[in-house]
Amino acid sequence: MKKFFPWVGCLLLGLGLRGQAQSVAWNDPGPVPPNSVIQLELVFTDCQPQGNVAIPKINGVQVLGQPGRATSFSMINFQTSSSTTLSYSAQVNQGGRIQIPAFEVQTDKGKKTVPALALDASATAPPPQQAAPSPFPLDRKSTRLNSSHEWISRMPS
Repeated sequence: MKKFFPWVGCLLLGLGLRGQAQSVAWNDPGPVPPNSVIQLELVFTDCQPQGNVAIPKINGVQVLGQPGRATSFSMINFQTSSSTTLSYSAQVNQGGRIQIPAFEVQTDKGKKTVPALALDASATAPPPQQAAPSPFPLDRKSTRLNSSHEWISRMPS
């Protein structure tokens, strides 16, 4: 019986580590309108960027400032996965096909190659989505957080 438990521990550890494929890739934004500001998302799956990520110069696109960063983690049936997304605001300065070249990034799991991405900056692309204004504007004096951490708002009469 004592010999059985170490094997179970090794089996569970092996199941938890199985399928951990690290990758780094761009989310394809689809067609983008020329002369507009877009979001370019660089997604690190099951690895983390090390230091600042220097994206290559992109003809026809100007990156505006530093990226935003979002992280997620999930565990389902003892399988874990995580991702970190760097979101860059970028100005598209021309129409047509724009190529983001492949490049390497340093991660906590070693160097990874980011595949190239072709952007389609066409005049027929839909404009970027904006949030629709609420038909019920909230008044700060009539909005509060209750003890269950739910927002309570009185409708104007």
